[in-house]
Amino acid sequence: MHREGPQPGMNRVRHEFDQAMKNRTDDRPTFTFVNLMSAHQPYMPPDFLRERLGIDPSYECPLHFHRAHYRGEKVYSDEEIRRLSLLYDGGVCHNDHLVGALLKTLRDTGMWENTIIIITSDHGENLGEHDHFDHCFAMYDQTLHIPLIIHDPSRFEPGSVDDQPTQLVDIFPTLMAITGDAAAHPTHGIDLRQPDGRRNRVMFGEYERPYQVLKHYHVDLERIDQTPWLKYFRRLRVVRDGEMKLIWAEDGRHEAYDLSRDAEEHHNIFDSDVHDNLIQLAGQLVERYGRDRLPPPDAATPKLGPETERRLKALGYID
Repeated sequence: MHREGPQPGMNRVRHEFDQAMKNRTDDRPTFTFVNLMSAHQPYMPPDFLRERLGIDPSYECPLHFHRAHYRGEKVYSDEEIRRLSLLYDGGVCHNDHLVGALLKTLRDTGMWENTIIIITSDHGENLGEHDHFDHCFAMYDQTLHIPLIIHDPSRFEPGSVDDQPTQLVDIFPTLMAITGDAAAHPTHGIDLRQPDGRRNRVMFGEYERPYQVLKHYHVDLERIDQTPWLKYFRRLRVVRDGEMKLIWAEDGRHEAYDLSRDAEEHHNIFDSDVHDNLIQLAGQLVERYGRDRLPPPDAATPKLGPETERRLKALGYID
């Protein structure tokens, strides 16, 4: 488990990955997880990508720029958003560059044809759309629609595109089915090698009340109802059935979009009579997944072991 951040530490993961692959002493199966962080704030693409993308070399990504936006301290102009978007694109390109280096190692060590490679993301990014930045407080497709690339020529046709509904929960059961362990690890996901099982699938997602995010903003959660932050302190659920998408909001500010006509989600067509079935479905899915339980705001933080804490710090999830 590794985190690869921006310069100057960009070579660390490449070096460790190279060494791990080249120094293998047996043929036992191995699993490697690499977390690339170049597309996270602060966006800091290397100089060669800045030049390639035409990014002003004097422009630096403001630290925690999204916090200034949500605090009402800063309104970003179209030009500033364009610059931030270019920096973000540079971070994505840097990830692509790093992935290419890791894949080269697999080819050089003769492991390419015998390795299942999955490239994906845990979220997208808001860059001013719907008046949001970063990847918090919202459930629009800017954060939900992510890439998924799989290399495994013996099981997935090279160059093929699968447009059936897919979620990250499908990756684990796919790998378990390939390794013959699916029966021992039942999940809510579906084996990606079976597109018919996903053809009429209803997809579901949740965003719990953002306790952790608001703590970074030093918001007094006990008095949040007296602050402008209250509009963000809500639970969100998403149900997507075909091209119809519902965003259920705990505070009643529901939204619905027909993505076949409104892919950017600009025109909220929510109608309680028309979309009540989707609201009921959201509740049924919550019950099915057993996720309708929230810890109280003052719940004690679980004690982490030293190794778990070290890994979470390396990934940037805790300070």
